[in-house]
Amino acid sequence: LEYAPMVWGGGFDTQQLRALFASHPECKWLLTFNEPNFVSQSNLTPAQAAAKWPDLQSVADEYGVKLVSPAVNYSPDAPYNNPVAWLDDFFAACPTCRVDAIAVHFYMPNVEALTGSIEQFYKYNRPIWLTEWCMDKSIGDVGTADEQRDFLVKSVDWLEQNDHIGRYAWFMERNWNVYPAISMLENNSSRLTALGLVYKSMSSYDKTFWHRAADWIEAEHYIRKSGGSVYAKTDLTAVYVGGIASGTTFDYQIQVPESGVYTLELSAAAVSDAGLLVCDANNVQLGSFYIPNTGGWENFSVLRTEVELPQGQQVLRLRSINEGFNIDRWRFVSKTAVAETPASQGVAFRRLDAAHFTLQSEEPLVSVDLYDVSGRKMRSFAPESQPYSLDGLGGGSYLLRVATASLQTTFKIQR
Repeated sequence: LEYAPMVWGGGFDTQQLRALFASHPECKWLLTFNEPNFVSQSNLTPAQAAAKWPDLQSVADEYGVKLVSPAVNYSPDAPYNNPVAWLDDFFAACPTCRVDAIAVHFYMPNVEALTGSIEQFYKYNRPIWLTEWCMDKSIGDVGTADEQRDFLVKSVDWLEQNDHIGRYAWFMERNWNVYPAISMLENNSSRLTALGLVYKSMSSYDKTFWHRAADWIEAEHYIRKSGGSVYAKTDLTAVYVGGIASGTTFDYQIQVPESGVYTLELSAAAVSDAGLLVCDANNVQLGSFYIPNTGGWENFSVLRTEVELPQGQQVLRLRSINEGFNIDRWRFVSKTAVAETPASQGVAFRRLDAAHFTLQSEEPLVSVDLYDVSGRKMRSFAPESQPYSLDGLGGGSYLLRVATASLQTTFKIQR
């Protein structure tokens, strides 16, 4: 973990700075002037900060250190309530100053407000360091721990995938008893809170890393997602993805050693029967999981299905059919042969036993018909009468044709 020291206010000592960098050559950045547009913070006008900048720049040049701008925020103090106005005047007063990154602080009620505030600083064409942030619904109201977690996860998703962002750091109140919901450590302890565990466990979003066959892939290590969130297990031993709704997607980068059929293993928990589709990056369905009710949100059980994968690096997408389940982790393992077609577009098939099966669909089912391999209709099922029964049929292969309002698809099943 790289340490970046800070000159908090205008009363700095350049000799102390030189001594710091001489004894810590690993330090490559210097943070400057904390919230100068606040009377209660470093309280510097843009002109005052610009006048002091050459002294900072001289030390930075001497030790090969990069400089981060004064860290601005929305302020209650006129005339620089707007942080952009303060920085505009700073750069106008200091046109030749070297500033290598822009530092900002934001406490916002939602992620949309946070991202909109940060986007104002793109115009400076420098990496943006968000050196303080958390959710603040209103002054002094930081909401619940669950609200902070959702805000954290959505924020990090956005920050990690934004090329304008250089670094970011969550704000933790020093007095744990005042705002425990934003703390990543338990009171007077080095033990992580649920929020801290989620933050520590989230994906690196490293687009140069590819998961290998047989390795367990933690569900939170997606490269991108739409919807859902990350939750800490009750015992604080690990995290999982949840908050899943119909159409929620999680994308993962995998390295497939050779083309063929692979077994996918999924650790999932559900409070009602659910379905999960396995797709490629273009939403072409490769397979599916029928997830049975496991009796609790954290009662994880390993399920299996088969998919055919081409060789090489690729994105595999997990797309939910409905809500009511969580995902712990998954992996793809040794090649196998598939006796029957396990899935088709938008519909998940689950065999209950030799004579019964069920379907999960993204849309209401319109018709469910069974044909023999010659094309003769053998049975029509009422779509709502699940589970469906094959009782009375002889052994062999059958084609199950399923229709919704927008698609018609066929499964090959074995009796």
